[in-house]
Parts: sequence; structure tokens; C-alpha cells
Amino acid sequence: MSPPTLHRARDLAAVAGPLLREAIEEVVAARGRCRLALSGGSTPGGTLRWLADNLSEDTVPHLDVTFVDERAVPQDHPDANVRLARAAWLDRAPGVTVYPMFLGGTLEEARAAFEAVLRGPLAGGVDVVLLGAGPDGHIGSLFPGQPALDEQQRLCAAVADSPKPPPERLTLTLPVLDAARWVILLARGENKAAALRRAWDGDASLPLGRLAPRGHYHWVLDEAAAQSLPAGPPEDG
Repeated sequence: MSPPTLHRARDLAAVAGPLLREAIEEVVAARGRCRLALSGGSTPGGTLRWLADNLSEDTVPHLDVTFVDERAVPQDHPDANVRLARAAWLDRAPGVTVYPMFLGGTLEEARAAFEAVLRGPLAGGVDVVLLGAGPDGHIGSLFPGQPALDEQQRLCAAVADSPKPPPERLTLTLPVLDAARWVILLARGENKAAALRRAWDGDASLPLGRLAPRGHYHWVLDEAAAQSLPAGPPEDG
């Protein structure tokens, strides 16, 4: 597998935002609608706010949004990825159809319910993925050494004992992520640098090292996160 296209950026949103817009508009032009999966956490927030200000109104009504992973908490909980995304972007994009990942019930009931969404309204998988990465090389809620990382049949996996709180989560599986037309990964901070280098070198013990998208694949990193990767000039922003 070829390495991802590397972007070094002072402002992640200034680089990742236009990439995401290009990806969404390309998919809409090709198939009439785009299915976008978002990661949670603080890093994507600036990029989502960029989309709120810059995504064309002609594109937004043709966009289905779901999530790479979600905590098993109510949708209005402060830890819910869907809540963070609504605050940063989705509440200002009324034409978007949002598919929350955790719909309540036990963890397995919620997993089965969202699997039905992935095989129903979102059949065919996601087209564009916005990812983050942890210092341990995790992506979504796929953590090193956990069973969900090896799941090949299910589209959505349940995680009962995440090493990060809260422990119960749902996550898209690697086959779903690999099948996307575009994958854009954001990371900042020196604490990510070692894992990013290992993944760049193909370390399959890391979830990020196992990721092998078949479509466009981009990493957008700040200088601290990219310090161990091949040299290149910072991009605008």
C-alpha cells in the first residue's frame, strides 16, 4: 500500500476543510449523494466549523452524516460525538440528514440497531471519512489488541471495555473504513508523533497501521505530530 498524502499544516482546518469539501462535492457529482462519517473529540471541531462557513448550499442537501464511533451515552450528553458535531456544524446545516450511532438500549441492542442503518439507509458504506488518531495509534474506537480490531463480518462493532472512558462504545470496523472513497486523518501534538511514524512504516500492531483505504488517503498534521515523518514545507494555514 502506498503511504498517505502528507500535509503539514499550521491550521489543520485550513487544509482539511477544503479537502473535505472537495471529497464531498466529488462524490455528490459522481453518485448524487455523499455519506460522510465523522470522528469525535476536539481536533475535528475547527474543520467542522470551516464546513459550516464554506460548504456550498447546493451540496449540503445531498449529504448523509454519521459517525466513525460513538460513546454509549444519550445524544445530548457532553461526551456524545453527535452533540459535538451538531454544535460545530450540523445545527447550521439543516439540509443534512444525520444518522446518530448510539440509539439507546444495551450495547448489543444499539450495535444491532446501527448495523441495520448501515445495511439500510446507508447501504453501500460510507464515502468520506474524517478520522482522528490517538497516541496509541487507535482510530475511532478501534484500540490495539481489542477484538473489534479483527472484526471482518460486521459493519459496526461493540466495544465494552475501551481503555478511554466511557468504556462502552460503538465503532465502524476496518473493512468499512478501508472501503471509503476518501479518508482524511487529522492529528496534532507531539504525543502522536511516535504512533504516526510507526503507522507510516506499516506497523500492523496499531489500528492506524492496519488501515488501508482503497480511495484517496490524506494525513493533515501539525508540525509536532509530523516531526518524525518525511520532511516537507508547511501548507498554507
